[in-house]
Amino acid sequence: VRLPVQAQLVRMMREGENGWGQRLREQLLADVPRVDEDEGDDTSAGGAASERLFDQWSANTVYTYRLADRLIRETLEVMANGSQGGKVDLSAVSTEQREMVAMYIKAQESWQEVALVLRAGGADSTLSSEGGTLAAECVVLNRPIARSMGRELAEMLLNGAAEFRKGVVAYDDGFVDRFLAVFGKQAAVYVGGPDDQEQQGIVVHGMALAGAREVAPGTGIYTGGIDAAVEAVEA
Repeated sequence: VRLPVQAQLVRMMREGENGWGQRLREQLLADVPRVDEDEGDDTSAGGAASERLFDQWSANTVYTYRLADRLIRETLEVMANGSQGGKVDLSAVSTEQREMVAMYIKAQESWQEVALVLRAGGADSTLSSEGGTLAAECVVLNRPIARSMGRELAEMLLNGAAEFRKGVVAYDDGFVDRFLAVFGKQAAVYVGGPDDQEQQGIVVHGMALAGAREVAPGTGIYTGGIDAAVEAVEA
């Protein structure tokens, strides 16, 4: 399930990220009591004792969640107060404020989104379009877009979006016909997520078919093996 914005900000703060992570850290530092005996120490938290106190407070998930919620509300209220006729002009706000709006909208759109983790992050983790390392690869399972499919959708699932195809496609017209014959009238097609929408679809099933890969040992959940899946239904 995708994290709400509050939890995202807490994670960003704990991982030492700049931007909103730093903003939340500054807000927490303002709340942490100063320790007099450490006033002469040159540390960002006003001394070693204050730094330890900061670490304790930042580890309190309930408190930091509420602190993040307050920061979000204050930011959105400032933007709302500067709006014209109830509409916020995003071109007139700061880059940081636009980032907050984007995070907030994305979280609202994906609230209670259920995802299946296909591959956990590790030494071979891929890079996201923003340049950061992806923690895991997953697909959303509770955002259905179709219960059946026509030829256009079938071709997109098998070969990717038409405008992004280059050279020879993975599946020819004959296989598309077979695919439609077995799955066209009854299929569960999901959005999957916001990334790589132009790529081929991923088939998820519960059979150890040829060419399929189990997402994790013992789960009984597999991806891939579309050729064998079509053959199994045809049989």
